[in-house]
Amino acid sequence: MPGDTYIKAPDSLSFEAFCKEMSNYFSIQDLEFRLSDNWANGEYARGKALGINIKLAHVDDQNFDDYKFFVSFDFVPRHAMGGNEFLEAVGDFACRKLTLLGWGTARDPDGGKVGGRKIVYSLIAGEVTTQTISGAS
Repeated sequence: MPGDTYIKAPDSLSFEAFCKEMSNYFSIQDLEFRLSDNWANGEYARGKALGINIKLAHVDDQNFDDYKFFVSFDFVPRHAMGGNEFLEAVGDFACRKLTLLGWGTARDPDGGKVGGRKIVYSLIAGEVTTQTISGAS
């Protein structure tokens, strides 16, 4: 999904604590925790910020198994506000902001396709840089 963001976190960081930090960073309103067998670890959280629906969950993607959490940005209808290009820009912004705050981040520009690309964000000499890894698996 365009804008999907993968985040590295210490094993000691609970899902609830992660969600609270992300809620503070992105001013997520009405954050609610949900249980669902469709999500990794059977739980996810959702809320809204700036008219965008935000979901937070544990990672369940073999291409990103070294990342602990996942943030998804979406809006309904999809064509609103520029569609996929807008969501990709939101994901890029989120990765850059979180990288500056010390989080390890990456994005999946190919929407989970097997052998797709992975964009990894790093902080080098105070600047956020990106590396695209082709054929991530």
